[in-house]
Amino acid sequence: MAELSQWYKSYINRIRIKNKRVWSNYLFMCDRNKDNEKALITFTTPKKEAYYKLLHIQEIKRYFSKLLSNLKIDIDKFAVIELGQSMNNPHLHVQLFYNDKDLKRIQKAYIKTLVKFNLHEKLCAFTTTDKTKTHIKYFSYILKEFGMQLSDNELMDLDMARKRLRVEENRNMQFISHSHNLLPHTVYKYLYHKKNINYSKADFFYHENYLNVKKSKNTKGFKIQWTIKPILEVLLYLFLPSENVQIRQKIEYNNKSNKKGAFSSFYMAFYTNYGFT
Repeated sequence: MAELSQWYKSYINRIRIKNKRVWSNYLFMCDRNKDNEKALITFTTPKKEAYYKLLHIQEIKRYFSKLLSNLKIDIDKFAVIELGQSMNNPHLHVQLFYNDKDLKRIQKAYIKTLVKFNLHEKLCAFTTTDKTKTHIKYFSYILKEFGMQLSDNELMDLDMARKRLRVEENRNMQFISHSHNLLPHTVYKYLYHKKNINYSKADFFYHENYLNVKKSKNTKGFKIQWTIKPILEVLLYLFLPSENVQIRQKIEYNNKSNKKGAFSSFYMAFYTNYGFT
């Protein structure tokens, strides 16, 4: 009995750790898109049995994601498949972060999805928010089945219900999915815990070429390379005499093309190696 109790506690702890990671990714995406527009789309299928509902949701999710990718717009999405109150009604929530100018194109993709799968618009809500009227930072509604406030028994019941549905054609179903981050999760984790650099700052440093990340050849980890090259290039550009036209043009060209060949003699790098956890 004691062994069973210990196993139960360990199992629940692993679920809570996974859920905490889900929340971390969601909150980071919200912070990264704090100035963008937000919309929540819910897709509900008319299928009767839970297994076929989930199978249908998987097809809807895949199709809608493909339509959004084909738009070639700046958009982030966080998708959650929720089981419902009785844990037998899988339906899809998609939180979108986008630019206002792209709303009509997103709505067309939504309508096209409804038509493709013969879905009822009243059961598949498309809700937008007016950021001038609401100051809600996080719309945690979509993650209520992954909440930290859930009891151990509720977490276990949800986990078992997902496992019962994740069979045959649904065996590879992802109940949580989202747009890719710029860096691997282990890199964010390392930077936060070892360097006190949060997600947003890490993205800024990476985007502006202050750090580069490469997989280590000999170890299962990453090599982080820090550089002050962007700062040196700006200083050189500002203080070089105007008659040094060729050098100034080379700096401009390399910045535009995102190449990293110029001024290697001024390159200062620091390496950090660490493994997966």
